[in-house]
Formats: sequence, C-alpha cells, structure tokens
Amino acid sequence: MKYTHFEQAIGSDQAALLRSKTVSVIGLGGIGSTVADLLVRSGINVRLVEKGRVEDEDMDRLSLFSSEDVSKFKATQAKKKLSKINPDVTVKSFNEEVTEDALFLIESDIVLDCSANEELSPLISQYCFDKKIPCVWAAVRDNRAIVAVSDDKKPVHEHIKNLKIEATEGLFPAATHMAAGFMYTKCIKLLLGEKPKRGVVVYDVYKQQFEDLKGNKK
Repeated sequence: MKYTHFEQAIGSDQAALLRSKTVSVIGLGGIGSTVADLLVRSGINVRLVEKGRVEDEDMDRLSLFSSEDVSKFKATQAKKKLSKINPDVTVKSFNEEVTEDALFLIESDIVLDCSANEELSPLISQYCFDKKIPCVWAAVRDNRAIVAVSDDKKPVHEHIKNLKIEATEGLFPAATHMAAGFMYTKCIKLLLGEKPKRGVVVYDVYKQQFEDLKGNKK
C-alpha cells in the first residue's frame, strides 16, 4: 500500500518509523474501530481487543462495519476488513475481555483505551503507567469528543477523574470521528517521540467549541 499523502505530511523517514510500531486498540465501538482504520491506513500494526459483537442499533457510528457484520464478533470482523484495506500491516485480534489477569494482551508501543468502561479504564491506565507504555483515553458523551493522554507524572485516569460531563443514551455520530481524530493525532505524536499537548481535550462537535472538564465553554 502506498502512503503518498501521509508521507508528504510527516516525511518518509517518519512514516517508515511508524511502520515498525504496534498500537493496541481496546474497544471497537465508534471511536476504536475508526482509529484502528486510521492507523492501518497509515501503515501501523494494530492489536484489537474487544469481546463484543456488532449490534444493529450502533450502526450509525460504526463506519468500519456494515449490515453483514451484525451479530458477529467486532474484533474478528475488524481484522478481516483492516487486513484487506492494508495487507502490509499486521493485524492481531482478540475476542476477549480485558481483565486484571489478561492485561498482558494490551502490551505494545502505545495503548488506546476506547473501552468506555469506568471500571476497566483505571486498570488499563495504571498498568500502562507502571510499564511506561503511553496511554491515550477517549470517549464520547452527548455531543462531546473527550480525549486525554498519560504523561510522566500520572496515569491517564488521573487526568479525567474530575470530569463532570455525564454520559447520555444519545450521542452525535460525528463526535466519534472527532474523538478518533484527536486520539489518532496524539498517538502519532507519541510514536514519533513528540509530546502532545497535555491535559484533556473536550470538544462539543455540534456547538463547535472547546470546553473544560465541566462542559463550560473555554
């Protein structure tokens, strides 16, 4: 697969470096499946960890999947699709739940937590921090794309502990793509040895404005 436009954006040496990296994507909902797609199209190897199946009610935000995937394992279907998109990358999939005893599954150059699981995320976050693996967390709440990244001083879950934006049943589908875009960009910077902007990004896609952890306009 050619990476002409991507290499023009970051340079051929940097693009070659990225092709030697592997990223773990935990959760293959709207954010996880979209960011996995972006990574594979950039020549980056991925490890996909998700125990769930594709559900028809989620199709408005699952751009990687189609109606023929409904009721099938997300990780299995994602691997099939991503391997066709870019046969040059290595795609490994695990139809498993990440538990405290199975955290070894996520070890890679960077971990992207798209699990949307309030009990699991601190486990992933602390494990990565202890192992010195960069970790990026992302979620969508209502119309807001929310992304946070770990640093040398504290794990990523410490950055979002004061988040006051509650989850709702409804969400604006474009917010998943915005969150995936922010997450992807932070991931690329980390893989290239750069330090992405610290803190938590909160962006209301519908209002087109950045907000603080309480949902107030910045």
